[in-house]
Amino acid sequence: DTIKFFVSIDDVQILNGIKSISEQTKREDLKTGQLRYVFHTAEIKVGSYDKSINIRLVDNLYYRGLYIEFSIPKYAKGNNIEMLLPSDLPTVLEKFQQQTHTQLNTTLPHFSTWQIFRIDLCYNWIFKTKEETETIMGFLKRIDYPRKKKIPYPTSVTFFGTAYLIRS
Repeated sequence: DTIKFFVSIDDVQILNGIKSISEQTKREDLKTGQLRYVFHTAEIKVGSYDKSINIRLVDNLYYRGLYIEFSIPKYAKGNNIEMLLPSDLPTVLEKFQQQTHTQLNTTLPHFSTWQIFRIDLCYNWIFKTKEETETIMGFLKRIDYPRKKKIPYPTSVTFFGTAYLIRS
């Protein structure tokens, strides 16, 4: 569902162009006057839905580039109910990259060079009948996972933990 990329960019002109359309956040120690950090964020609207794509610019001694985070199924299909197959990703990311170029008014490196920092995987189960679905959901609600807090809902269940969560 959600994916977060790091796009390495060495060209300072590209970074400055993105900075010019972003919001800047600073953290300063008011006691000492020392600047702790500065970062830039931007939101762009692309794809088939109204949700924004989050972009965070990184420009320091160690990294220079962008973090881009969004829901691939929502971008491609307008929802995260319909499943997107791995074989669909190159076409979807190519389109996303082209739209991102337009929105940012710049050219980013090819998506095949983007590093994946986060990926939330999901799978859509389709059952033949409502009764079959309810039986399986009833079974899933009886499961207990170690170190997970179970939150049952009428039509689903979520297991919260510190490292990851499970939703059914």
